[in-house]
Amino acid sequence: MRRAVATGLVVALATGDIAAALVASREATQSPAAGPRVELSNVRTEDWTELAGQVLKMVYADWKSVGDRPVRRVTAKVVVLGADGKVVFAVEGIVIYAAPAGTVGVSTGEAFSKPTGEGVPLPGVAEATLSAIEITGVSE
Repeated sequence: MRRAVATGLVVALATGDIAAALVASREATQSPAAGPRVELSNVRTEDWTELAGQVLKMVYADWKSVGDRPVRRVTAKVVVLGADGKVVFAVEGIVIYAAPAGTVGVSTGEAFSKPTGEGVPLPGVAEATLSAIEITGVSE
């Protein structure tokens, strides 16, 4: 299995609809076409209502496969700030994409957007003012 370093940190205002997104790319340690790679394009935080009726906030990442190999797994660091600017949720190494068994994954040039209800859940977070996701790993 080849591993590649992904680029990008996407920060977005998370007040219902995303008002703006800032993409700050960093240099990858491999050439642009070496192995699987992704570029983040958007981060959104949305309310999602569970079957039991409880409202839960979720963070979603939209990205595009830009390497020369399909993407089968993406891990990330997620940080969420509350209205007071303090961290209300943080996790590292969380899987934000895993290709279903028997599939190729996300091919070069394809974009991926997580379906509603399948984002990173934010248990106990009532308000999320700013959400950030940094890709920490990409593999094929």
